Amino acid sequence: MLRLAIQRLISRIFVSMAVACLAASGSAAAFAAGENGAESLTPAELLTPSTAAYVEISDPKALLELAWSERTTALLEKLPQAQKAYESKQFRDLTTVVGVLEAKLGTAWKAAVATLTGGGVTLAFDASDQAVFLFIESNDEDLLISAHDEVISLIEADAERKGAPSPVKSTEYGGETGYSFGKNEAHVRLGKLLVVSNKAESLKSLIDRRNARLEKSDKPAKKRSLAEDETFQTARKHAAQGDAGFAFVRLAPLRLMAGMARAFGPEKKADNLIAELLAGGVLDAVGHADYAAATLRLDDAGLRLAAHLPHEHGQTAKTRTWFFAPKPGQSAAPALEVPGTIATFTAYRDVSGMWMARNELFDEKTNVGLTQADTNLGLYFSGRDFGSQVLGELEPQWRFIAAQREFGVDGEPVPALKLPAFALVWELKHPEKFGPHLQLAFQNIIGITNIDGAQKGRPQLLMKTETLGDAEIQAATYLAVEETVNDAGPIHFNFRPACARVGKYFVIGTHVGVVRELAKQLGKETSVPTTSDSLVFDVRLPELARILEANRPLIVGRTLLAAGGDREKAEEQLDLGLETLRLLESAGIRLVDGEQALMLETTLRTLAK
Repeated sequence: MLRLAIQRLISRIFVSMAVACLAASGSAAAFAAGENGAESLTPAELLTPSTAAYVEISDPKALLELAWSERTTALLEKLPQAQKAYESKQFRDLTTVVGVLEAKLGTAWKAAVATLTGGGVTLAFDASDQAVFLFIESNDEDLLISAHDEVISLIEADAERKGAPSPVKSTEYGGETGYSFGKNEAHVRLGKLLVVSNKAESLKSLIDRRNARLEKSDKPAKKRSLAEDETFQTARKHAAQGDAGFAFVRLAPLRLMAGMARAFGPEKKADNLIAELLAGGVLDAVGHADYAAATLRLDDAGLRLAAHLPHEHGQTAKTRTWFFAPKPGQSAAPALEVPGTIATFTAYRDVSGMWMARNELFDEKTNVGLTQADTNLGLYFSGRDFGSQVLGELEPQWRFIAAQREFGVDGEPVPALKLPAFALVWELKHPEKFGPHLQLAFQNIIGITNIDGAQKGRPQLLMKTETLGDAEIQAATYLAVEETVNDAGPIHFNFRPACARVGKYFVIGTHVGVVRELAKQLGKETSVPTTSDSLVFDVRLPELARILEANRPLIVGRTLLAAGGDREKAEEQLDLGLETLRLLESAGIRLVDGEQALMLETTLRTLAK
């Protein structure tokens, strides 16, 4: 058990360098130590161009500070899984080993980890020999030597107590002394740089390349390194000053894997309408891109993870040209805001173009459903063709919003399940000509809803028309009977559907309140500036917590039914989730259609401390 705890400690100190993370086959011989300086060579300079994947954390300190912050620690301590782990025998053994090493090294383990990883951590995979490499650069070479020696002493002492041979092996190669702690694990220390691999022969080759570059060996080095590879250099340009991490992967080897080429090839037909709308163009770009890169930034504002994919509009398949604006930099319109905004979504999507290309784009089963929808939806528009004469009348800028709403206003019944208000905004190509058709379609929907409601015993919707500035608003309100006016009404009392015509815009929403707010804004908007964003989704986490809190009784009740636990525990789980949301400001996803590349950016913004 002590040996297991030591191995877990190694993983903790050396940032996931445990043998379990280096899955593959190979020799158990290893290499570690040496006074030869390799400070001038980076991991990218030691690796070969056949490296298929490369992940680098250049600023581990920022990530460690986040992991060890009071906020993170306080939240983790409340998690049932964390509490169970803290109480386990393995964790107690690990704590014992940590205490021993802290005493021998003369430093706290947090300070030791920060120092041992301070120069950066890199994980790479070489496709030519299936070798995994982990590079850890210490800020203190003496501490790295001491930590390594003390770990060896603990492992050997544990083996001696058990009457077993020491699992630690060592050998000499290329002027370096090496060590192994077990099968399929090899590591070498080159100055401040610790290199771990799952294959000893691959690590020998790395030492040969290092020595040749430092003119310490007669063996020829590889002609080029990963750092000199043109594709890698191009990917590196996406990284900016201040980024905490960078990742690179070659896509060609992935596409060669069984089924991958067909999955991303032009002959592959989509089977999911929503997935196609959100990511169809990205999947198309993956089909011919040489690489994908990612960057990580962590600062006081929060966390930003951005993935980059080379993309040229001329290479887009004909069936997916609808996904991108004709010119980069002329894509989605800016998001709209109303009081109590929970989430916003804005995107450039020529849905009419997708609809017209559906036979070539989607598989047979999906096309059957779309053809039926085409016929049925056309009925709401006096038999107009849905693809060309309905969707074709909409500009490709789509804007969606979810916002808080007040319940129980003007004697409205209060539903048990409280939903936000949702609204969708379209810009019309011919507002005077097509706007009335959208209003008529709204009236038809209300009429059909009333017929269905009458059959099911629901109250009827009464249509009213109002004006707000230049906006013409049509809204429907349920005629609720007295006995339904309570705090636990049916779900349909969340809705007071409404639509509005505001100049060249048409708004449709689930509640007249959000439609009014949008009509006020759109009435002031003379032109819609476009952005380079193909899609932007943003959610305000404290506002999300607010709507969840409003539904506390239902959420707790469902938790009790699903898990069979007690109410106190269910309340604690909900409170933990709400507390986490309130500590954050917002989370977002942004797809940018650039001149030469697509960028998918994920952000998590934190509130000021």
